[in-house]
Amino acid sequence: MERNWDLIREILRILAEKSPDDYGKSLGDRYFIEKLPSYHKNIVKYHLKMMVDARLIEGENASTLASENYEIKEMTVQGLNLWEEIKEKSVWDKIKKYAKDKQVELSFEAIKTITPVLLKTMCL
Repeated sequence: MERNWDLIREILRILAEKSPDDYGKSLGDRYFIEKLPSYHKNIVKYHLKMMVDARLIEGENASTLASENYEIKEMTVQGLNLWEEIKEKSVWDKIKKYAKDKQVELSFEAIKTITPVLLKTMCL
């Protein structure tokens, strides 16, 4: 299964919009599944796991023998940094177009490289 960068962005958005009253509280994967109905639940769970493994979000595997589950707390500093770069929809769309035009596969490193180039050209 490949990374879906739009889904990663949506998961970060959900965490960014989390109420201050919910700070420190875990959100189960069902919460994300309900907020992202256009994605299959197993794809959401896979991306949550991948984002925890990549240290973009803080969470833990809460799986049982019966089912795979994840509890997500917050974005990490790395996750916040990525969110800051891709939160604006217009910038995100330009990052994706630039990567496609240059035939560059999206990755954390590619986004970090592309974003300053685009922001510089957008400010001119």
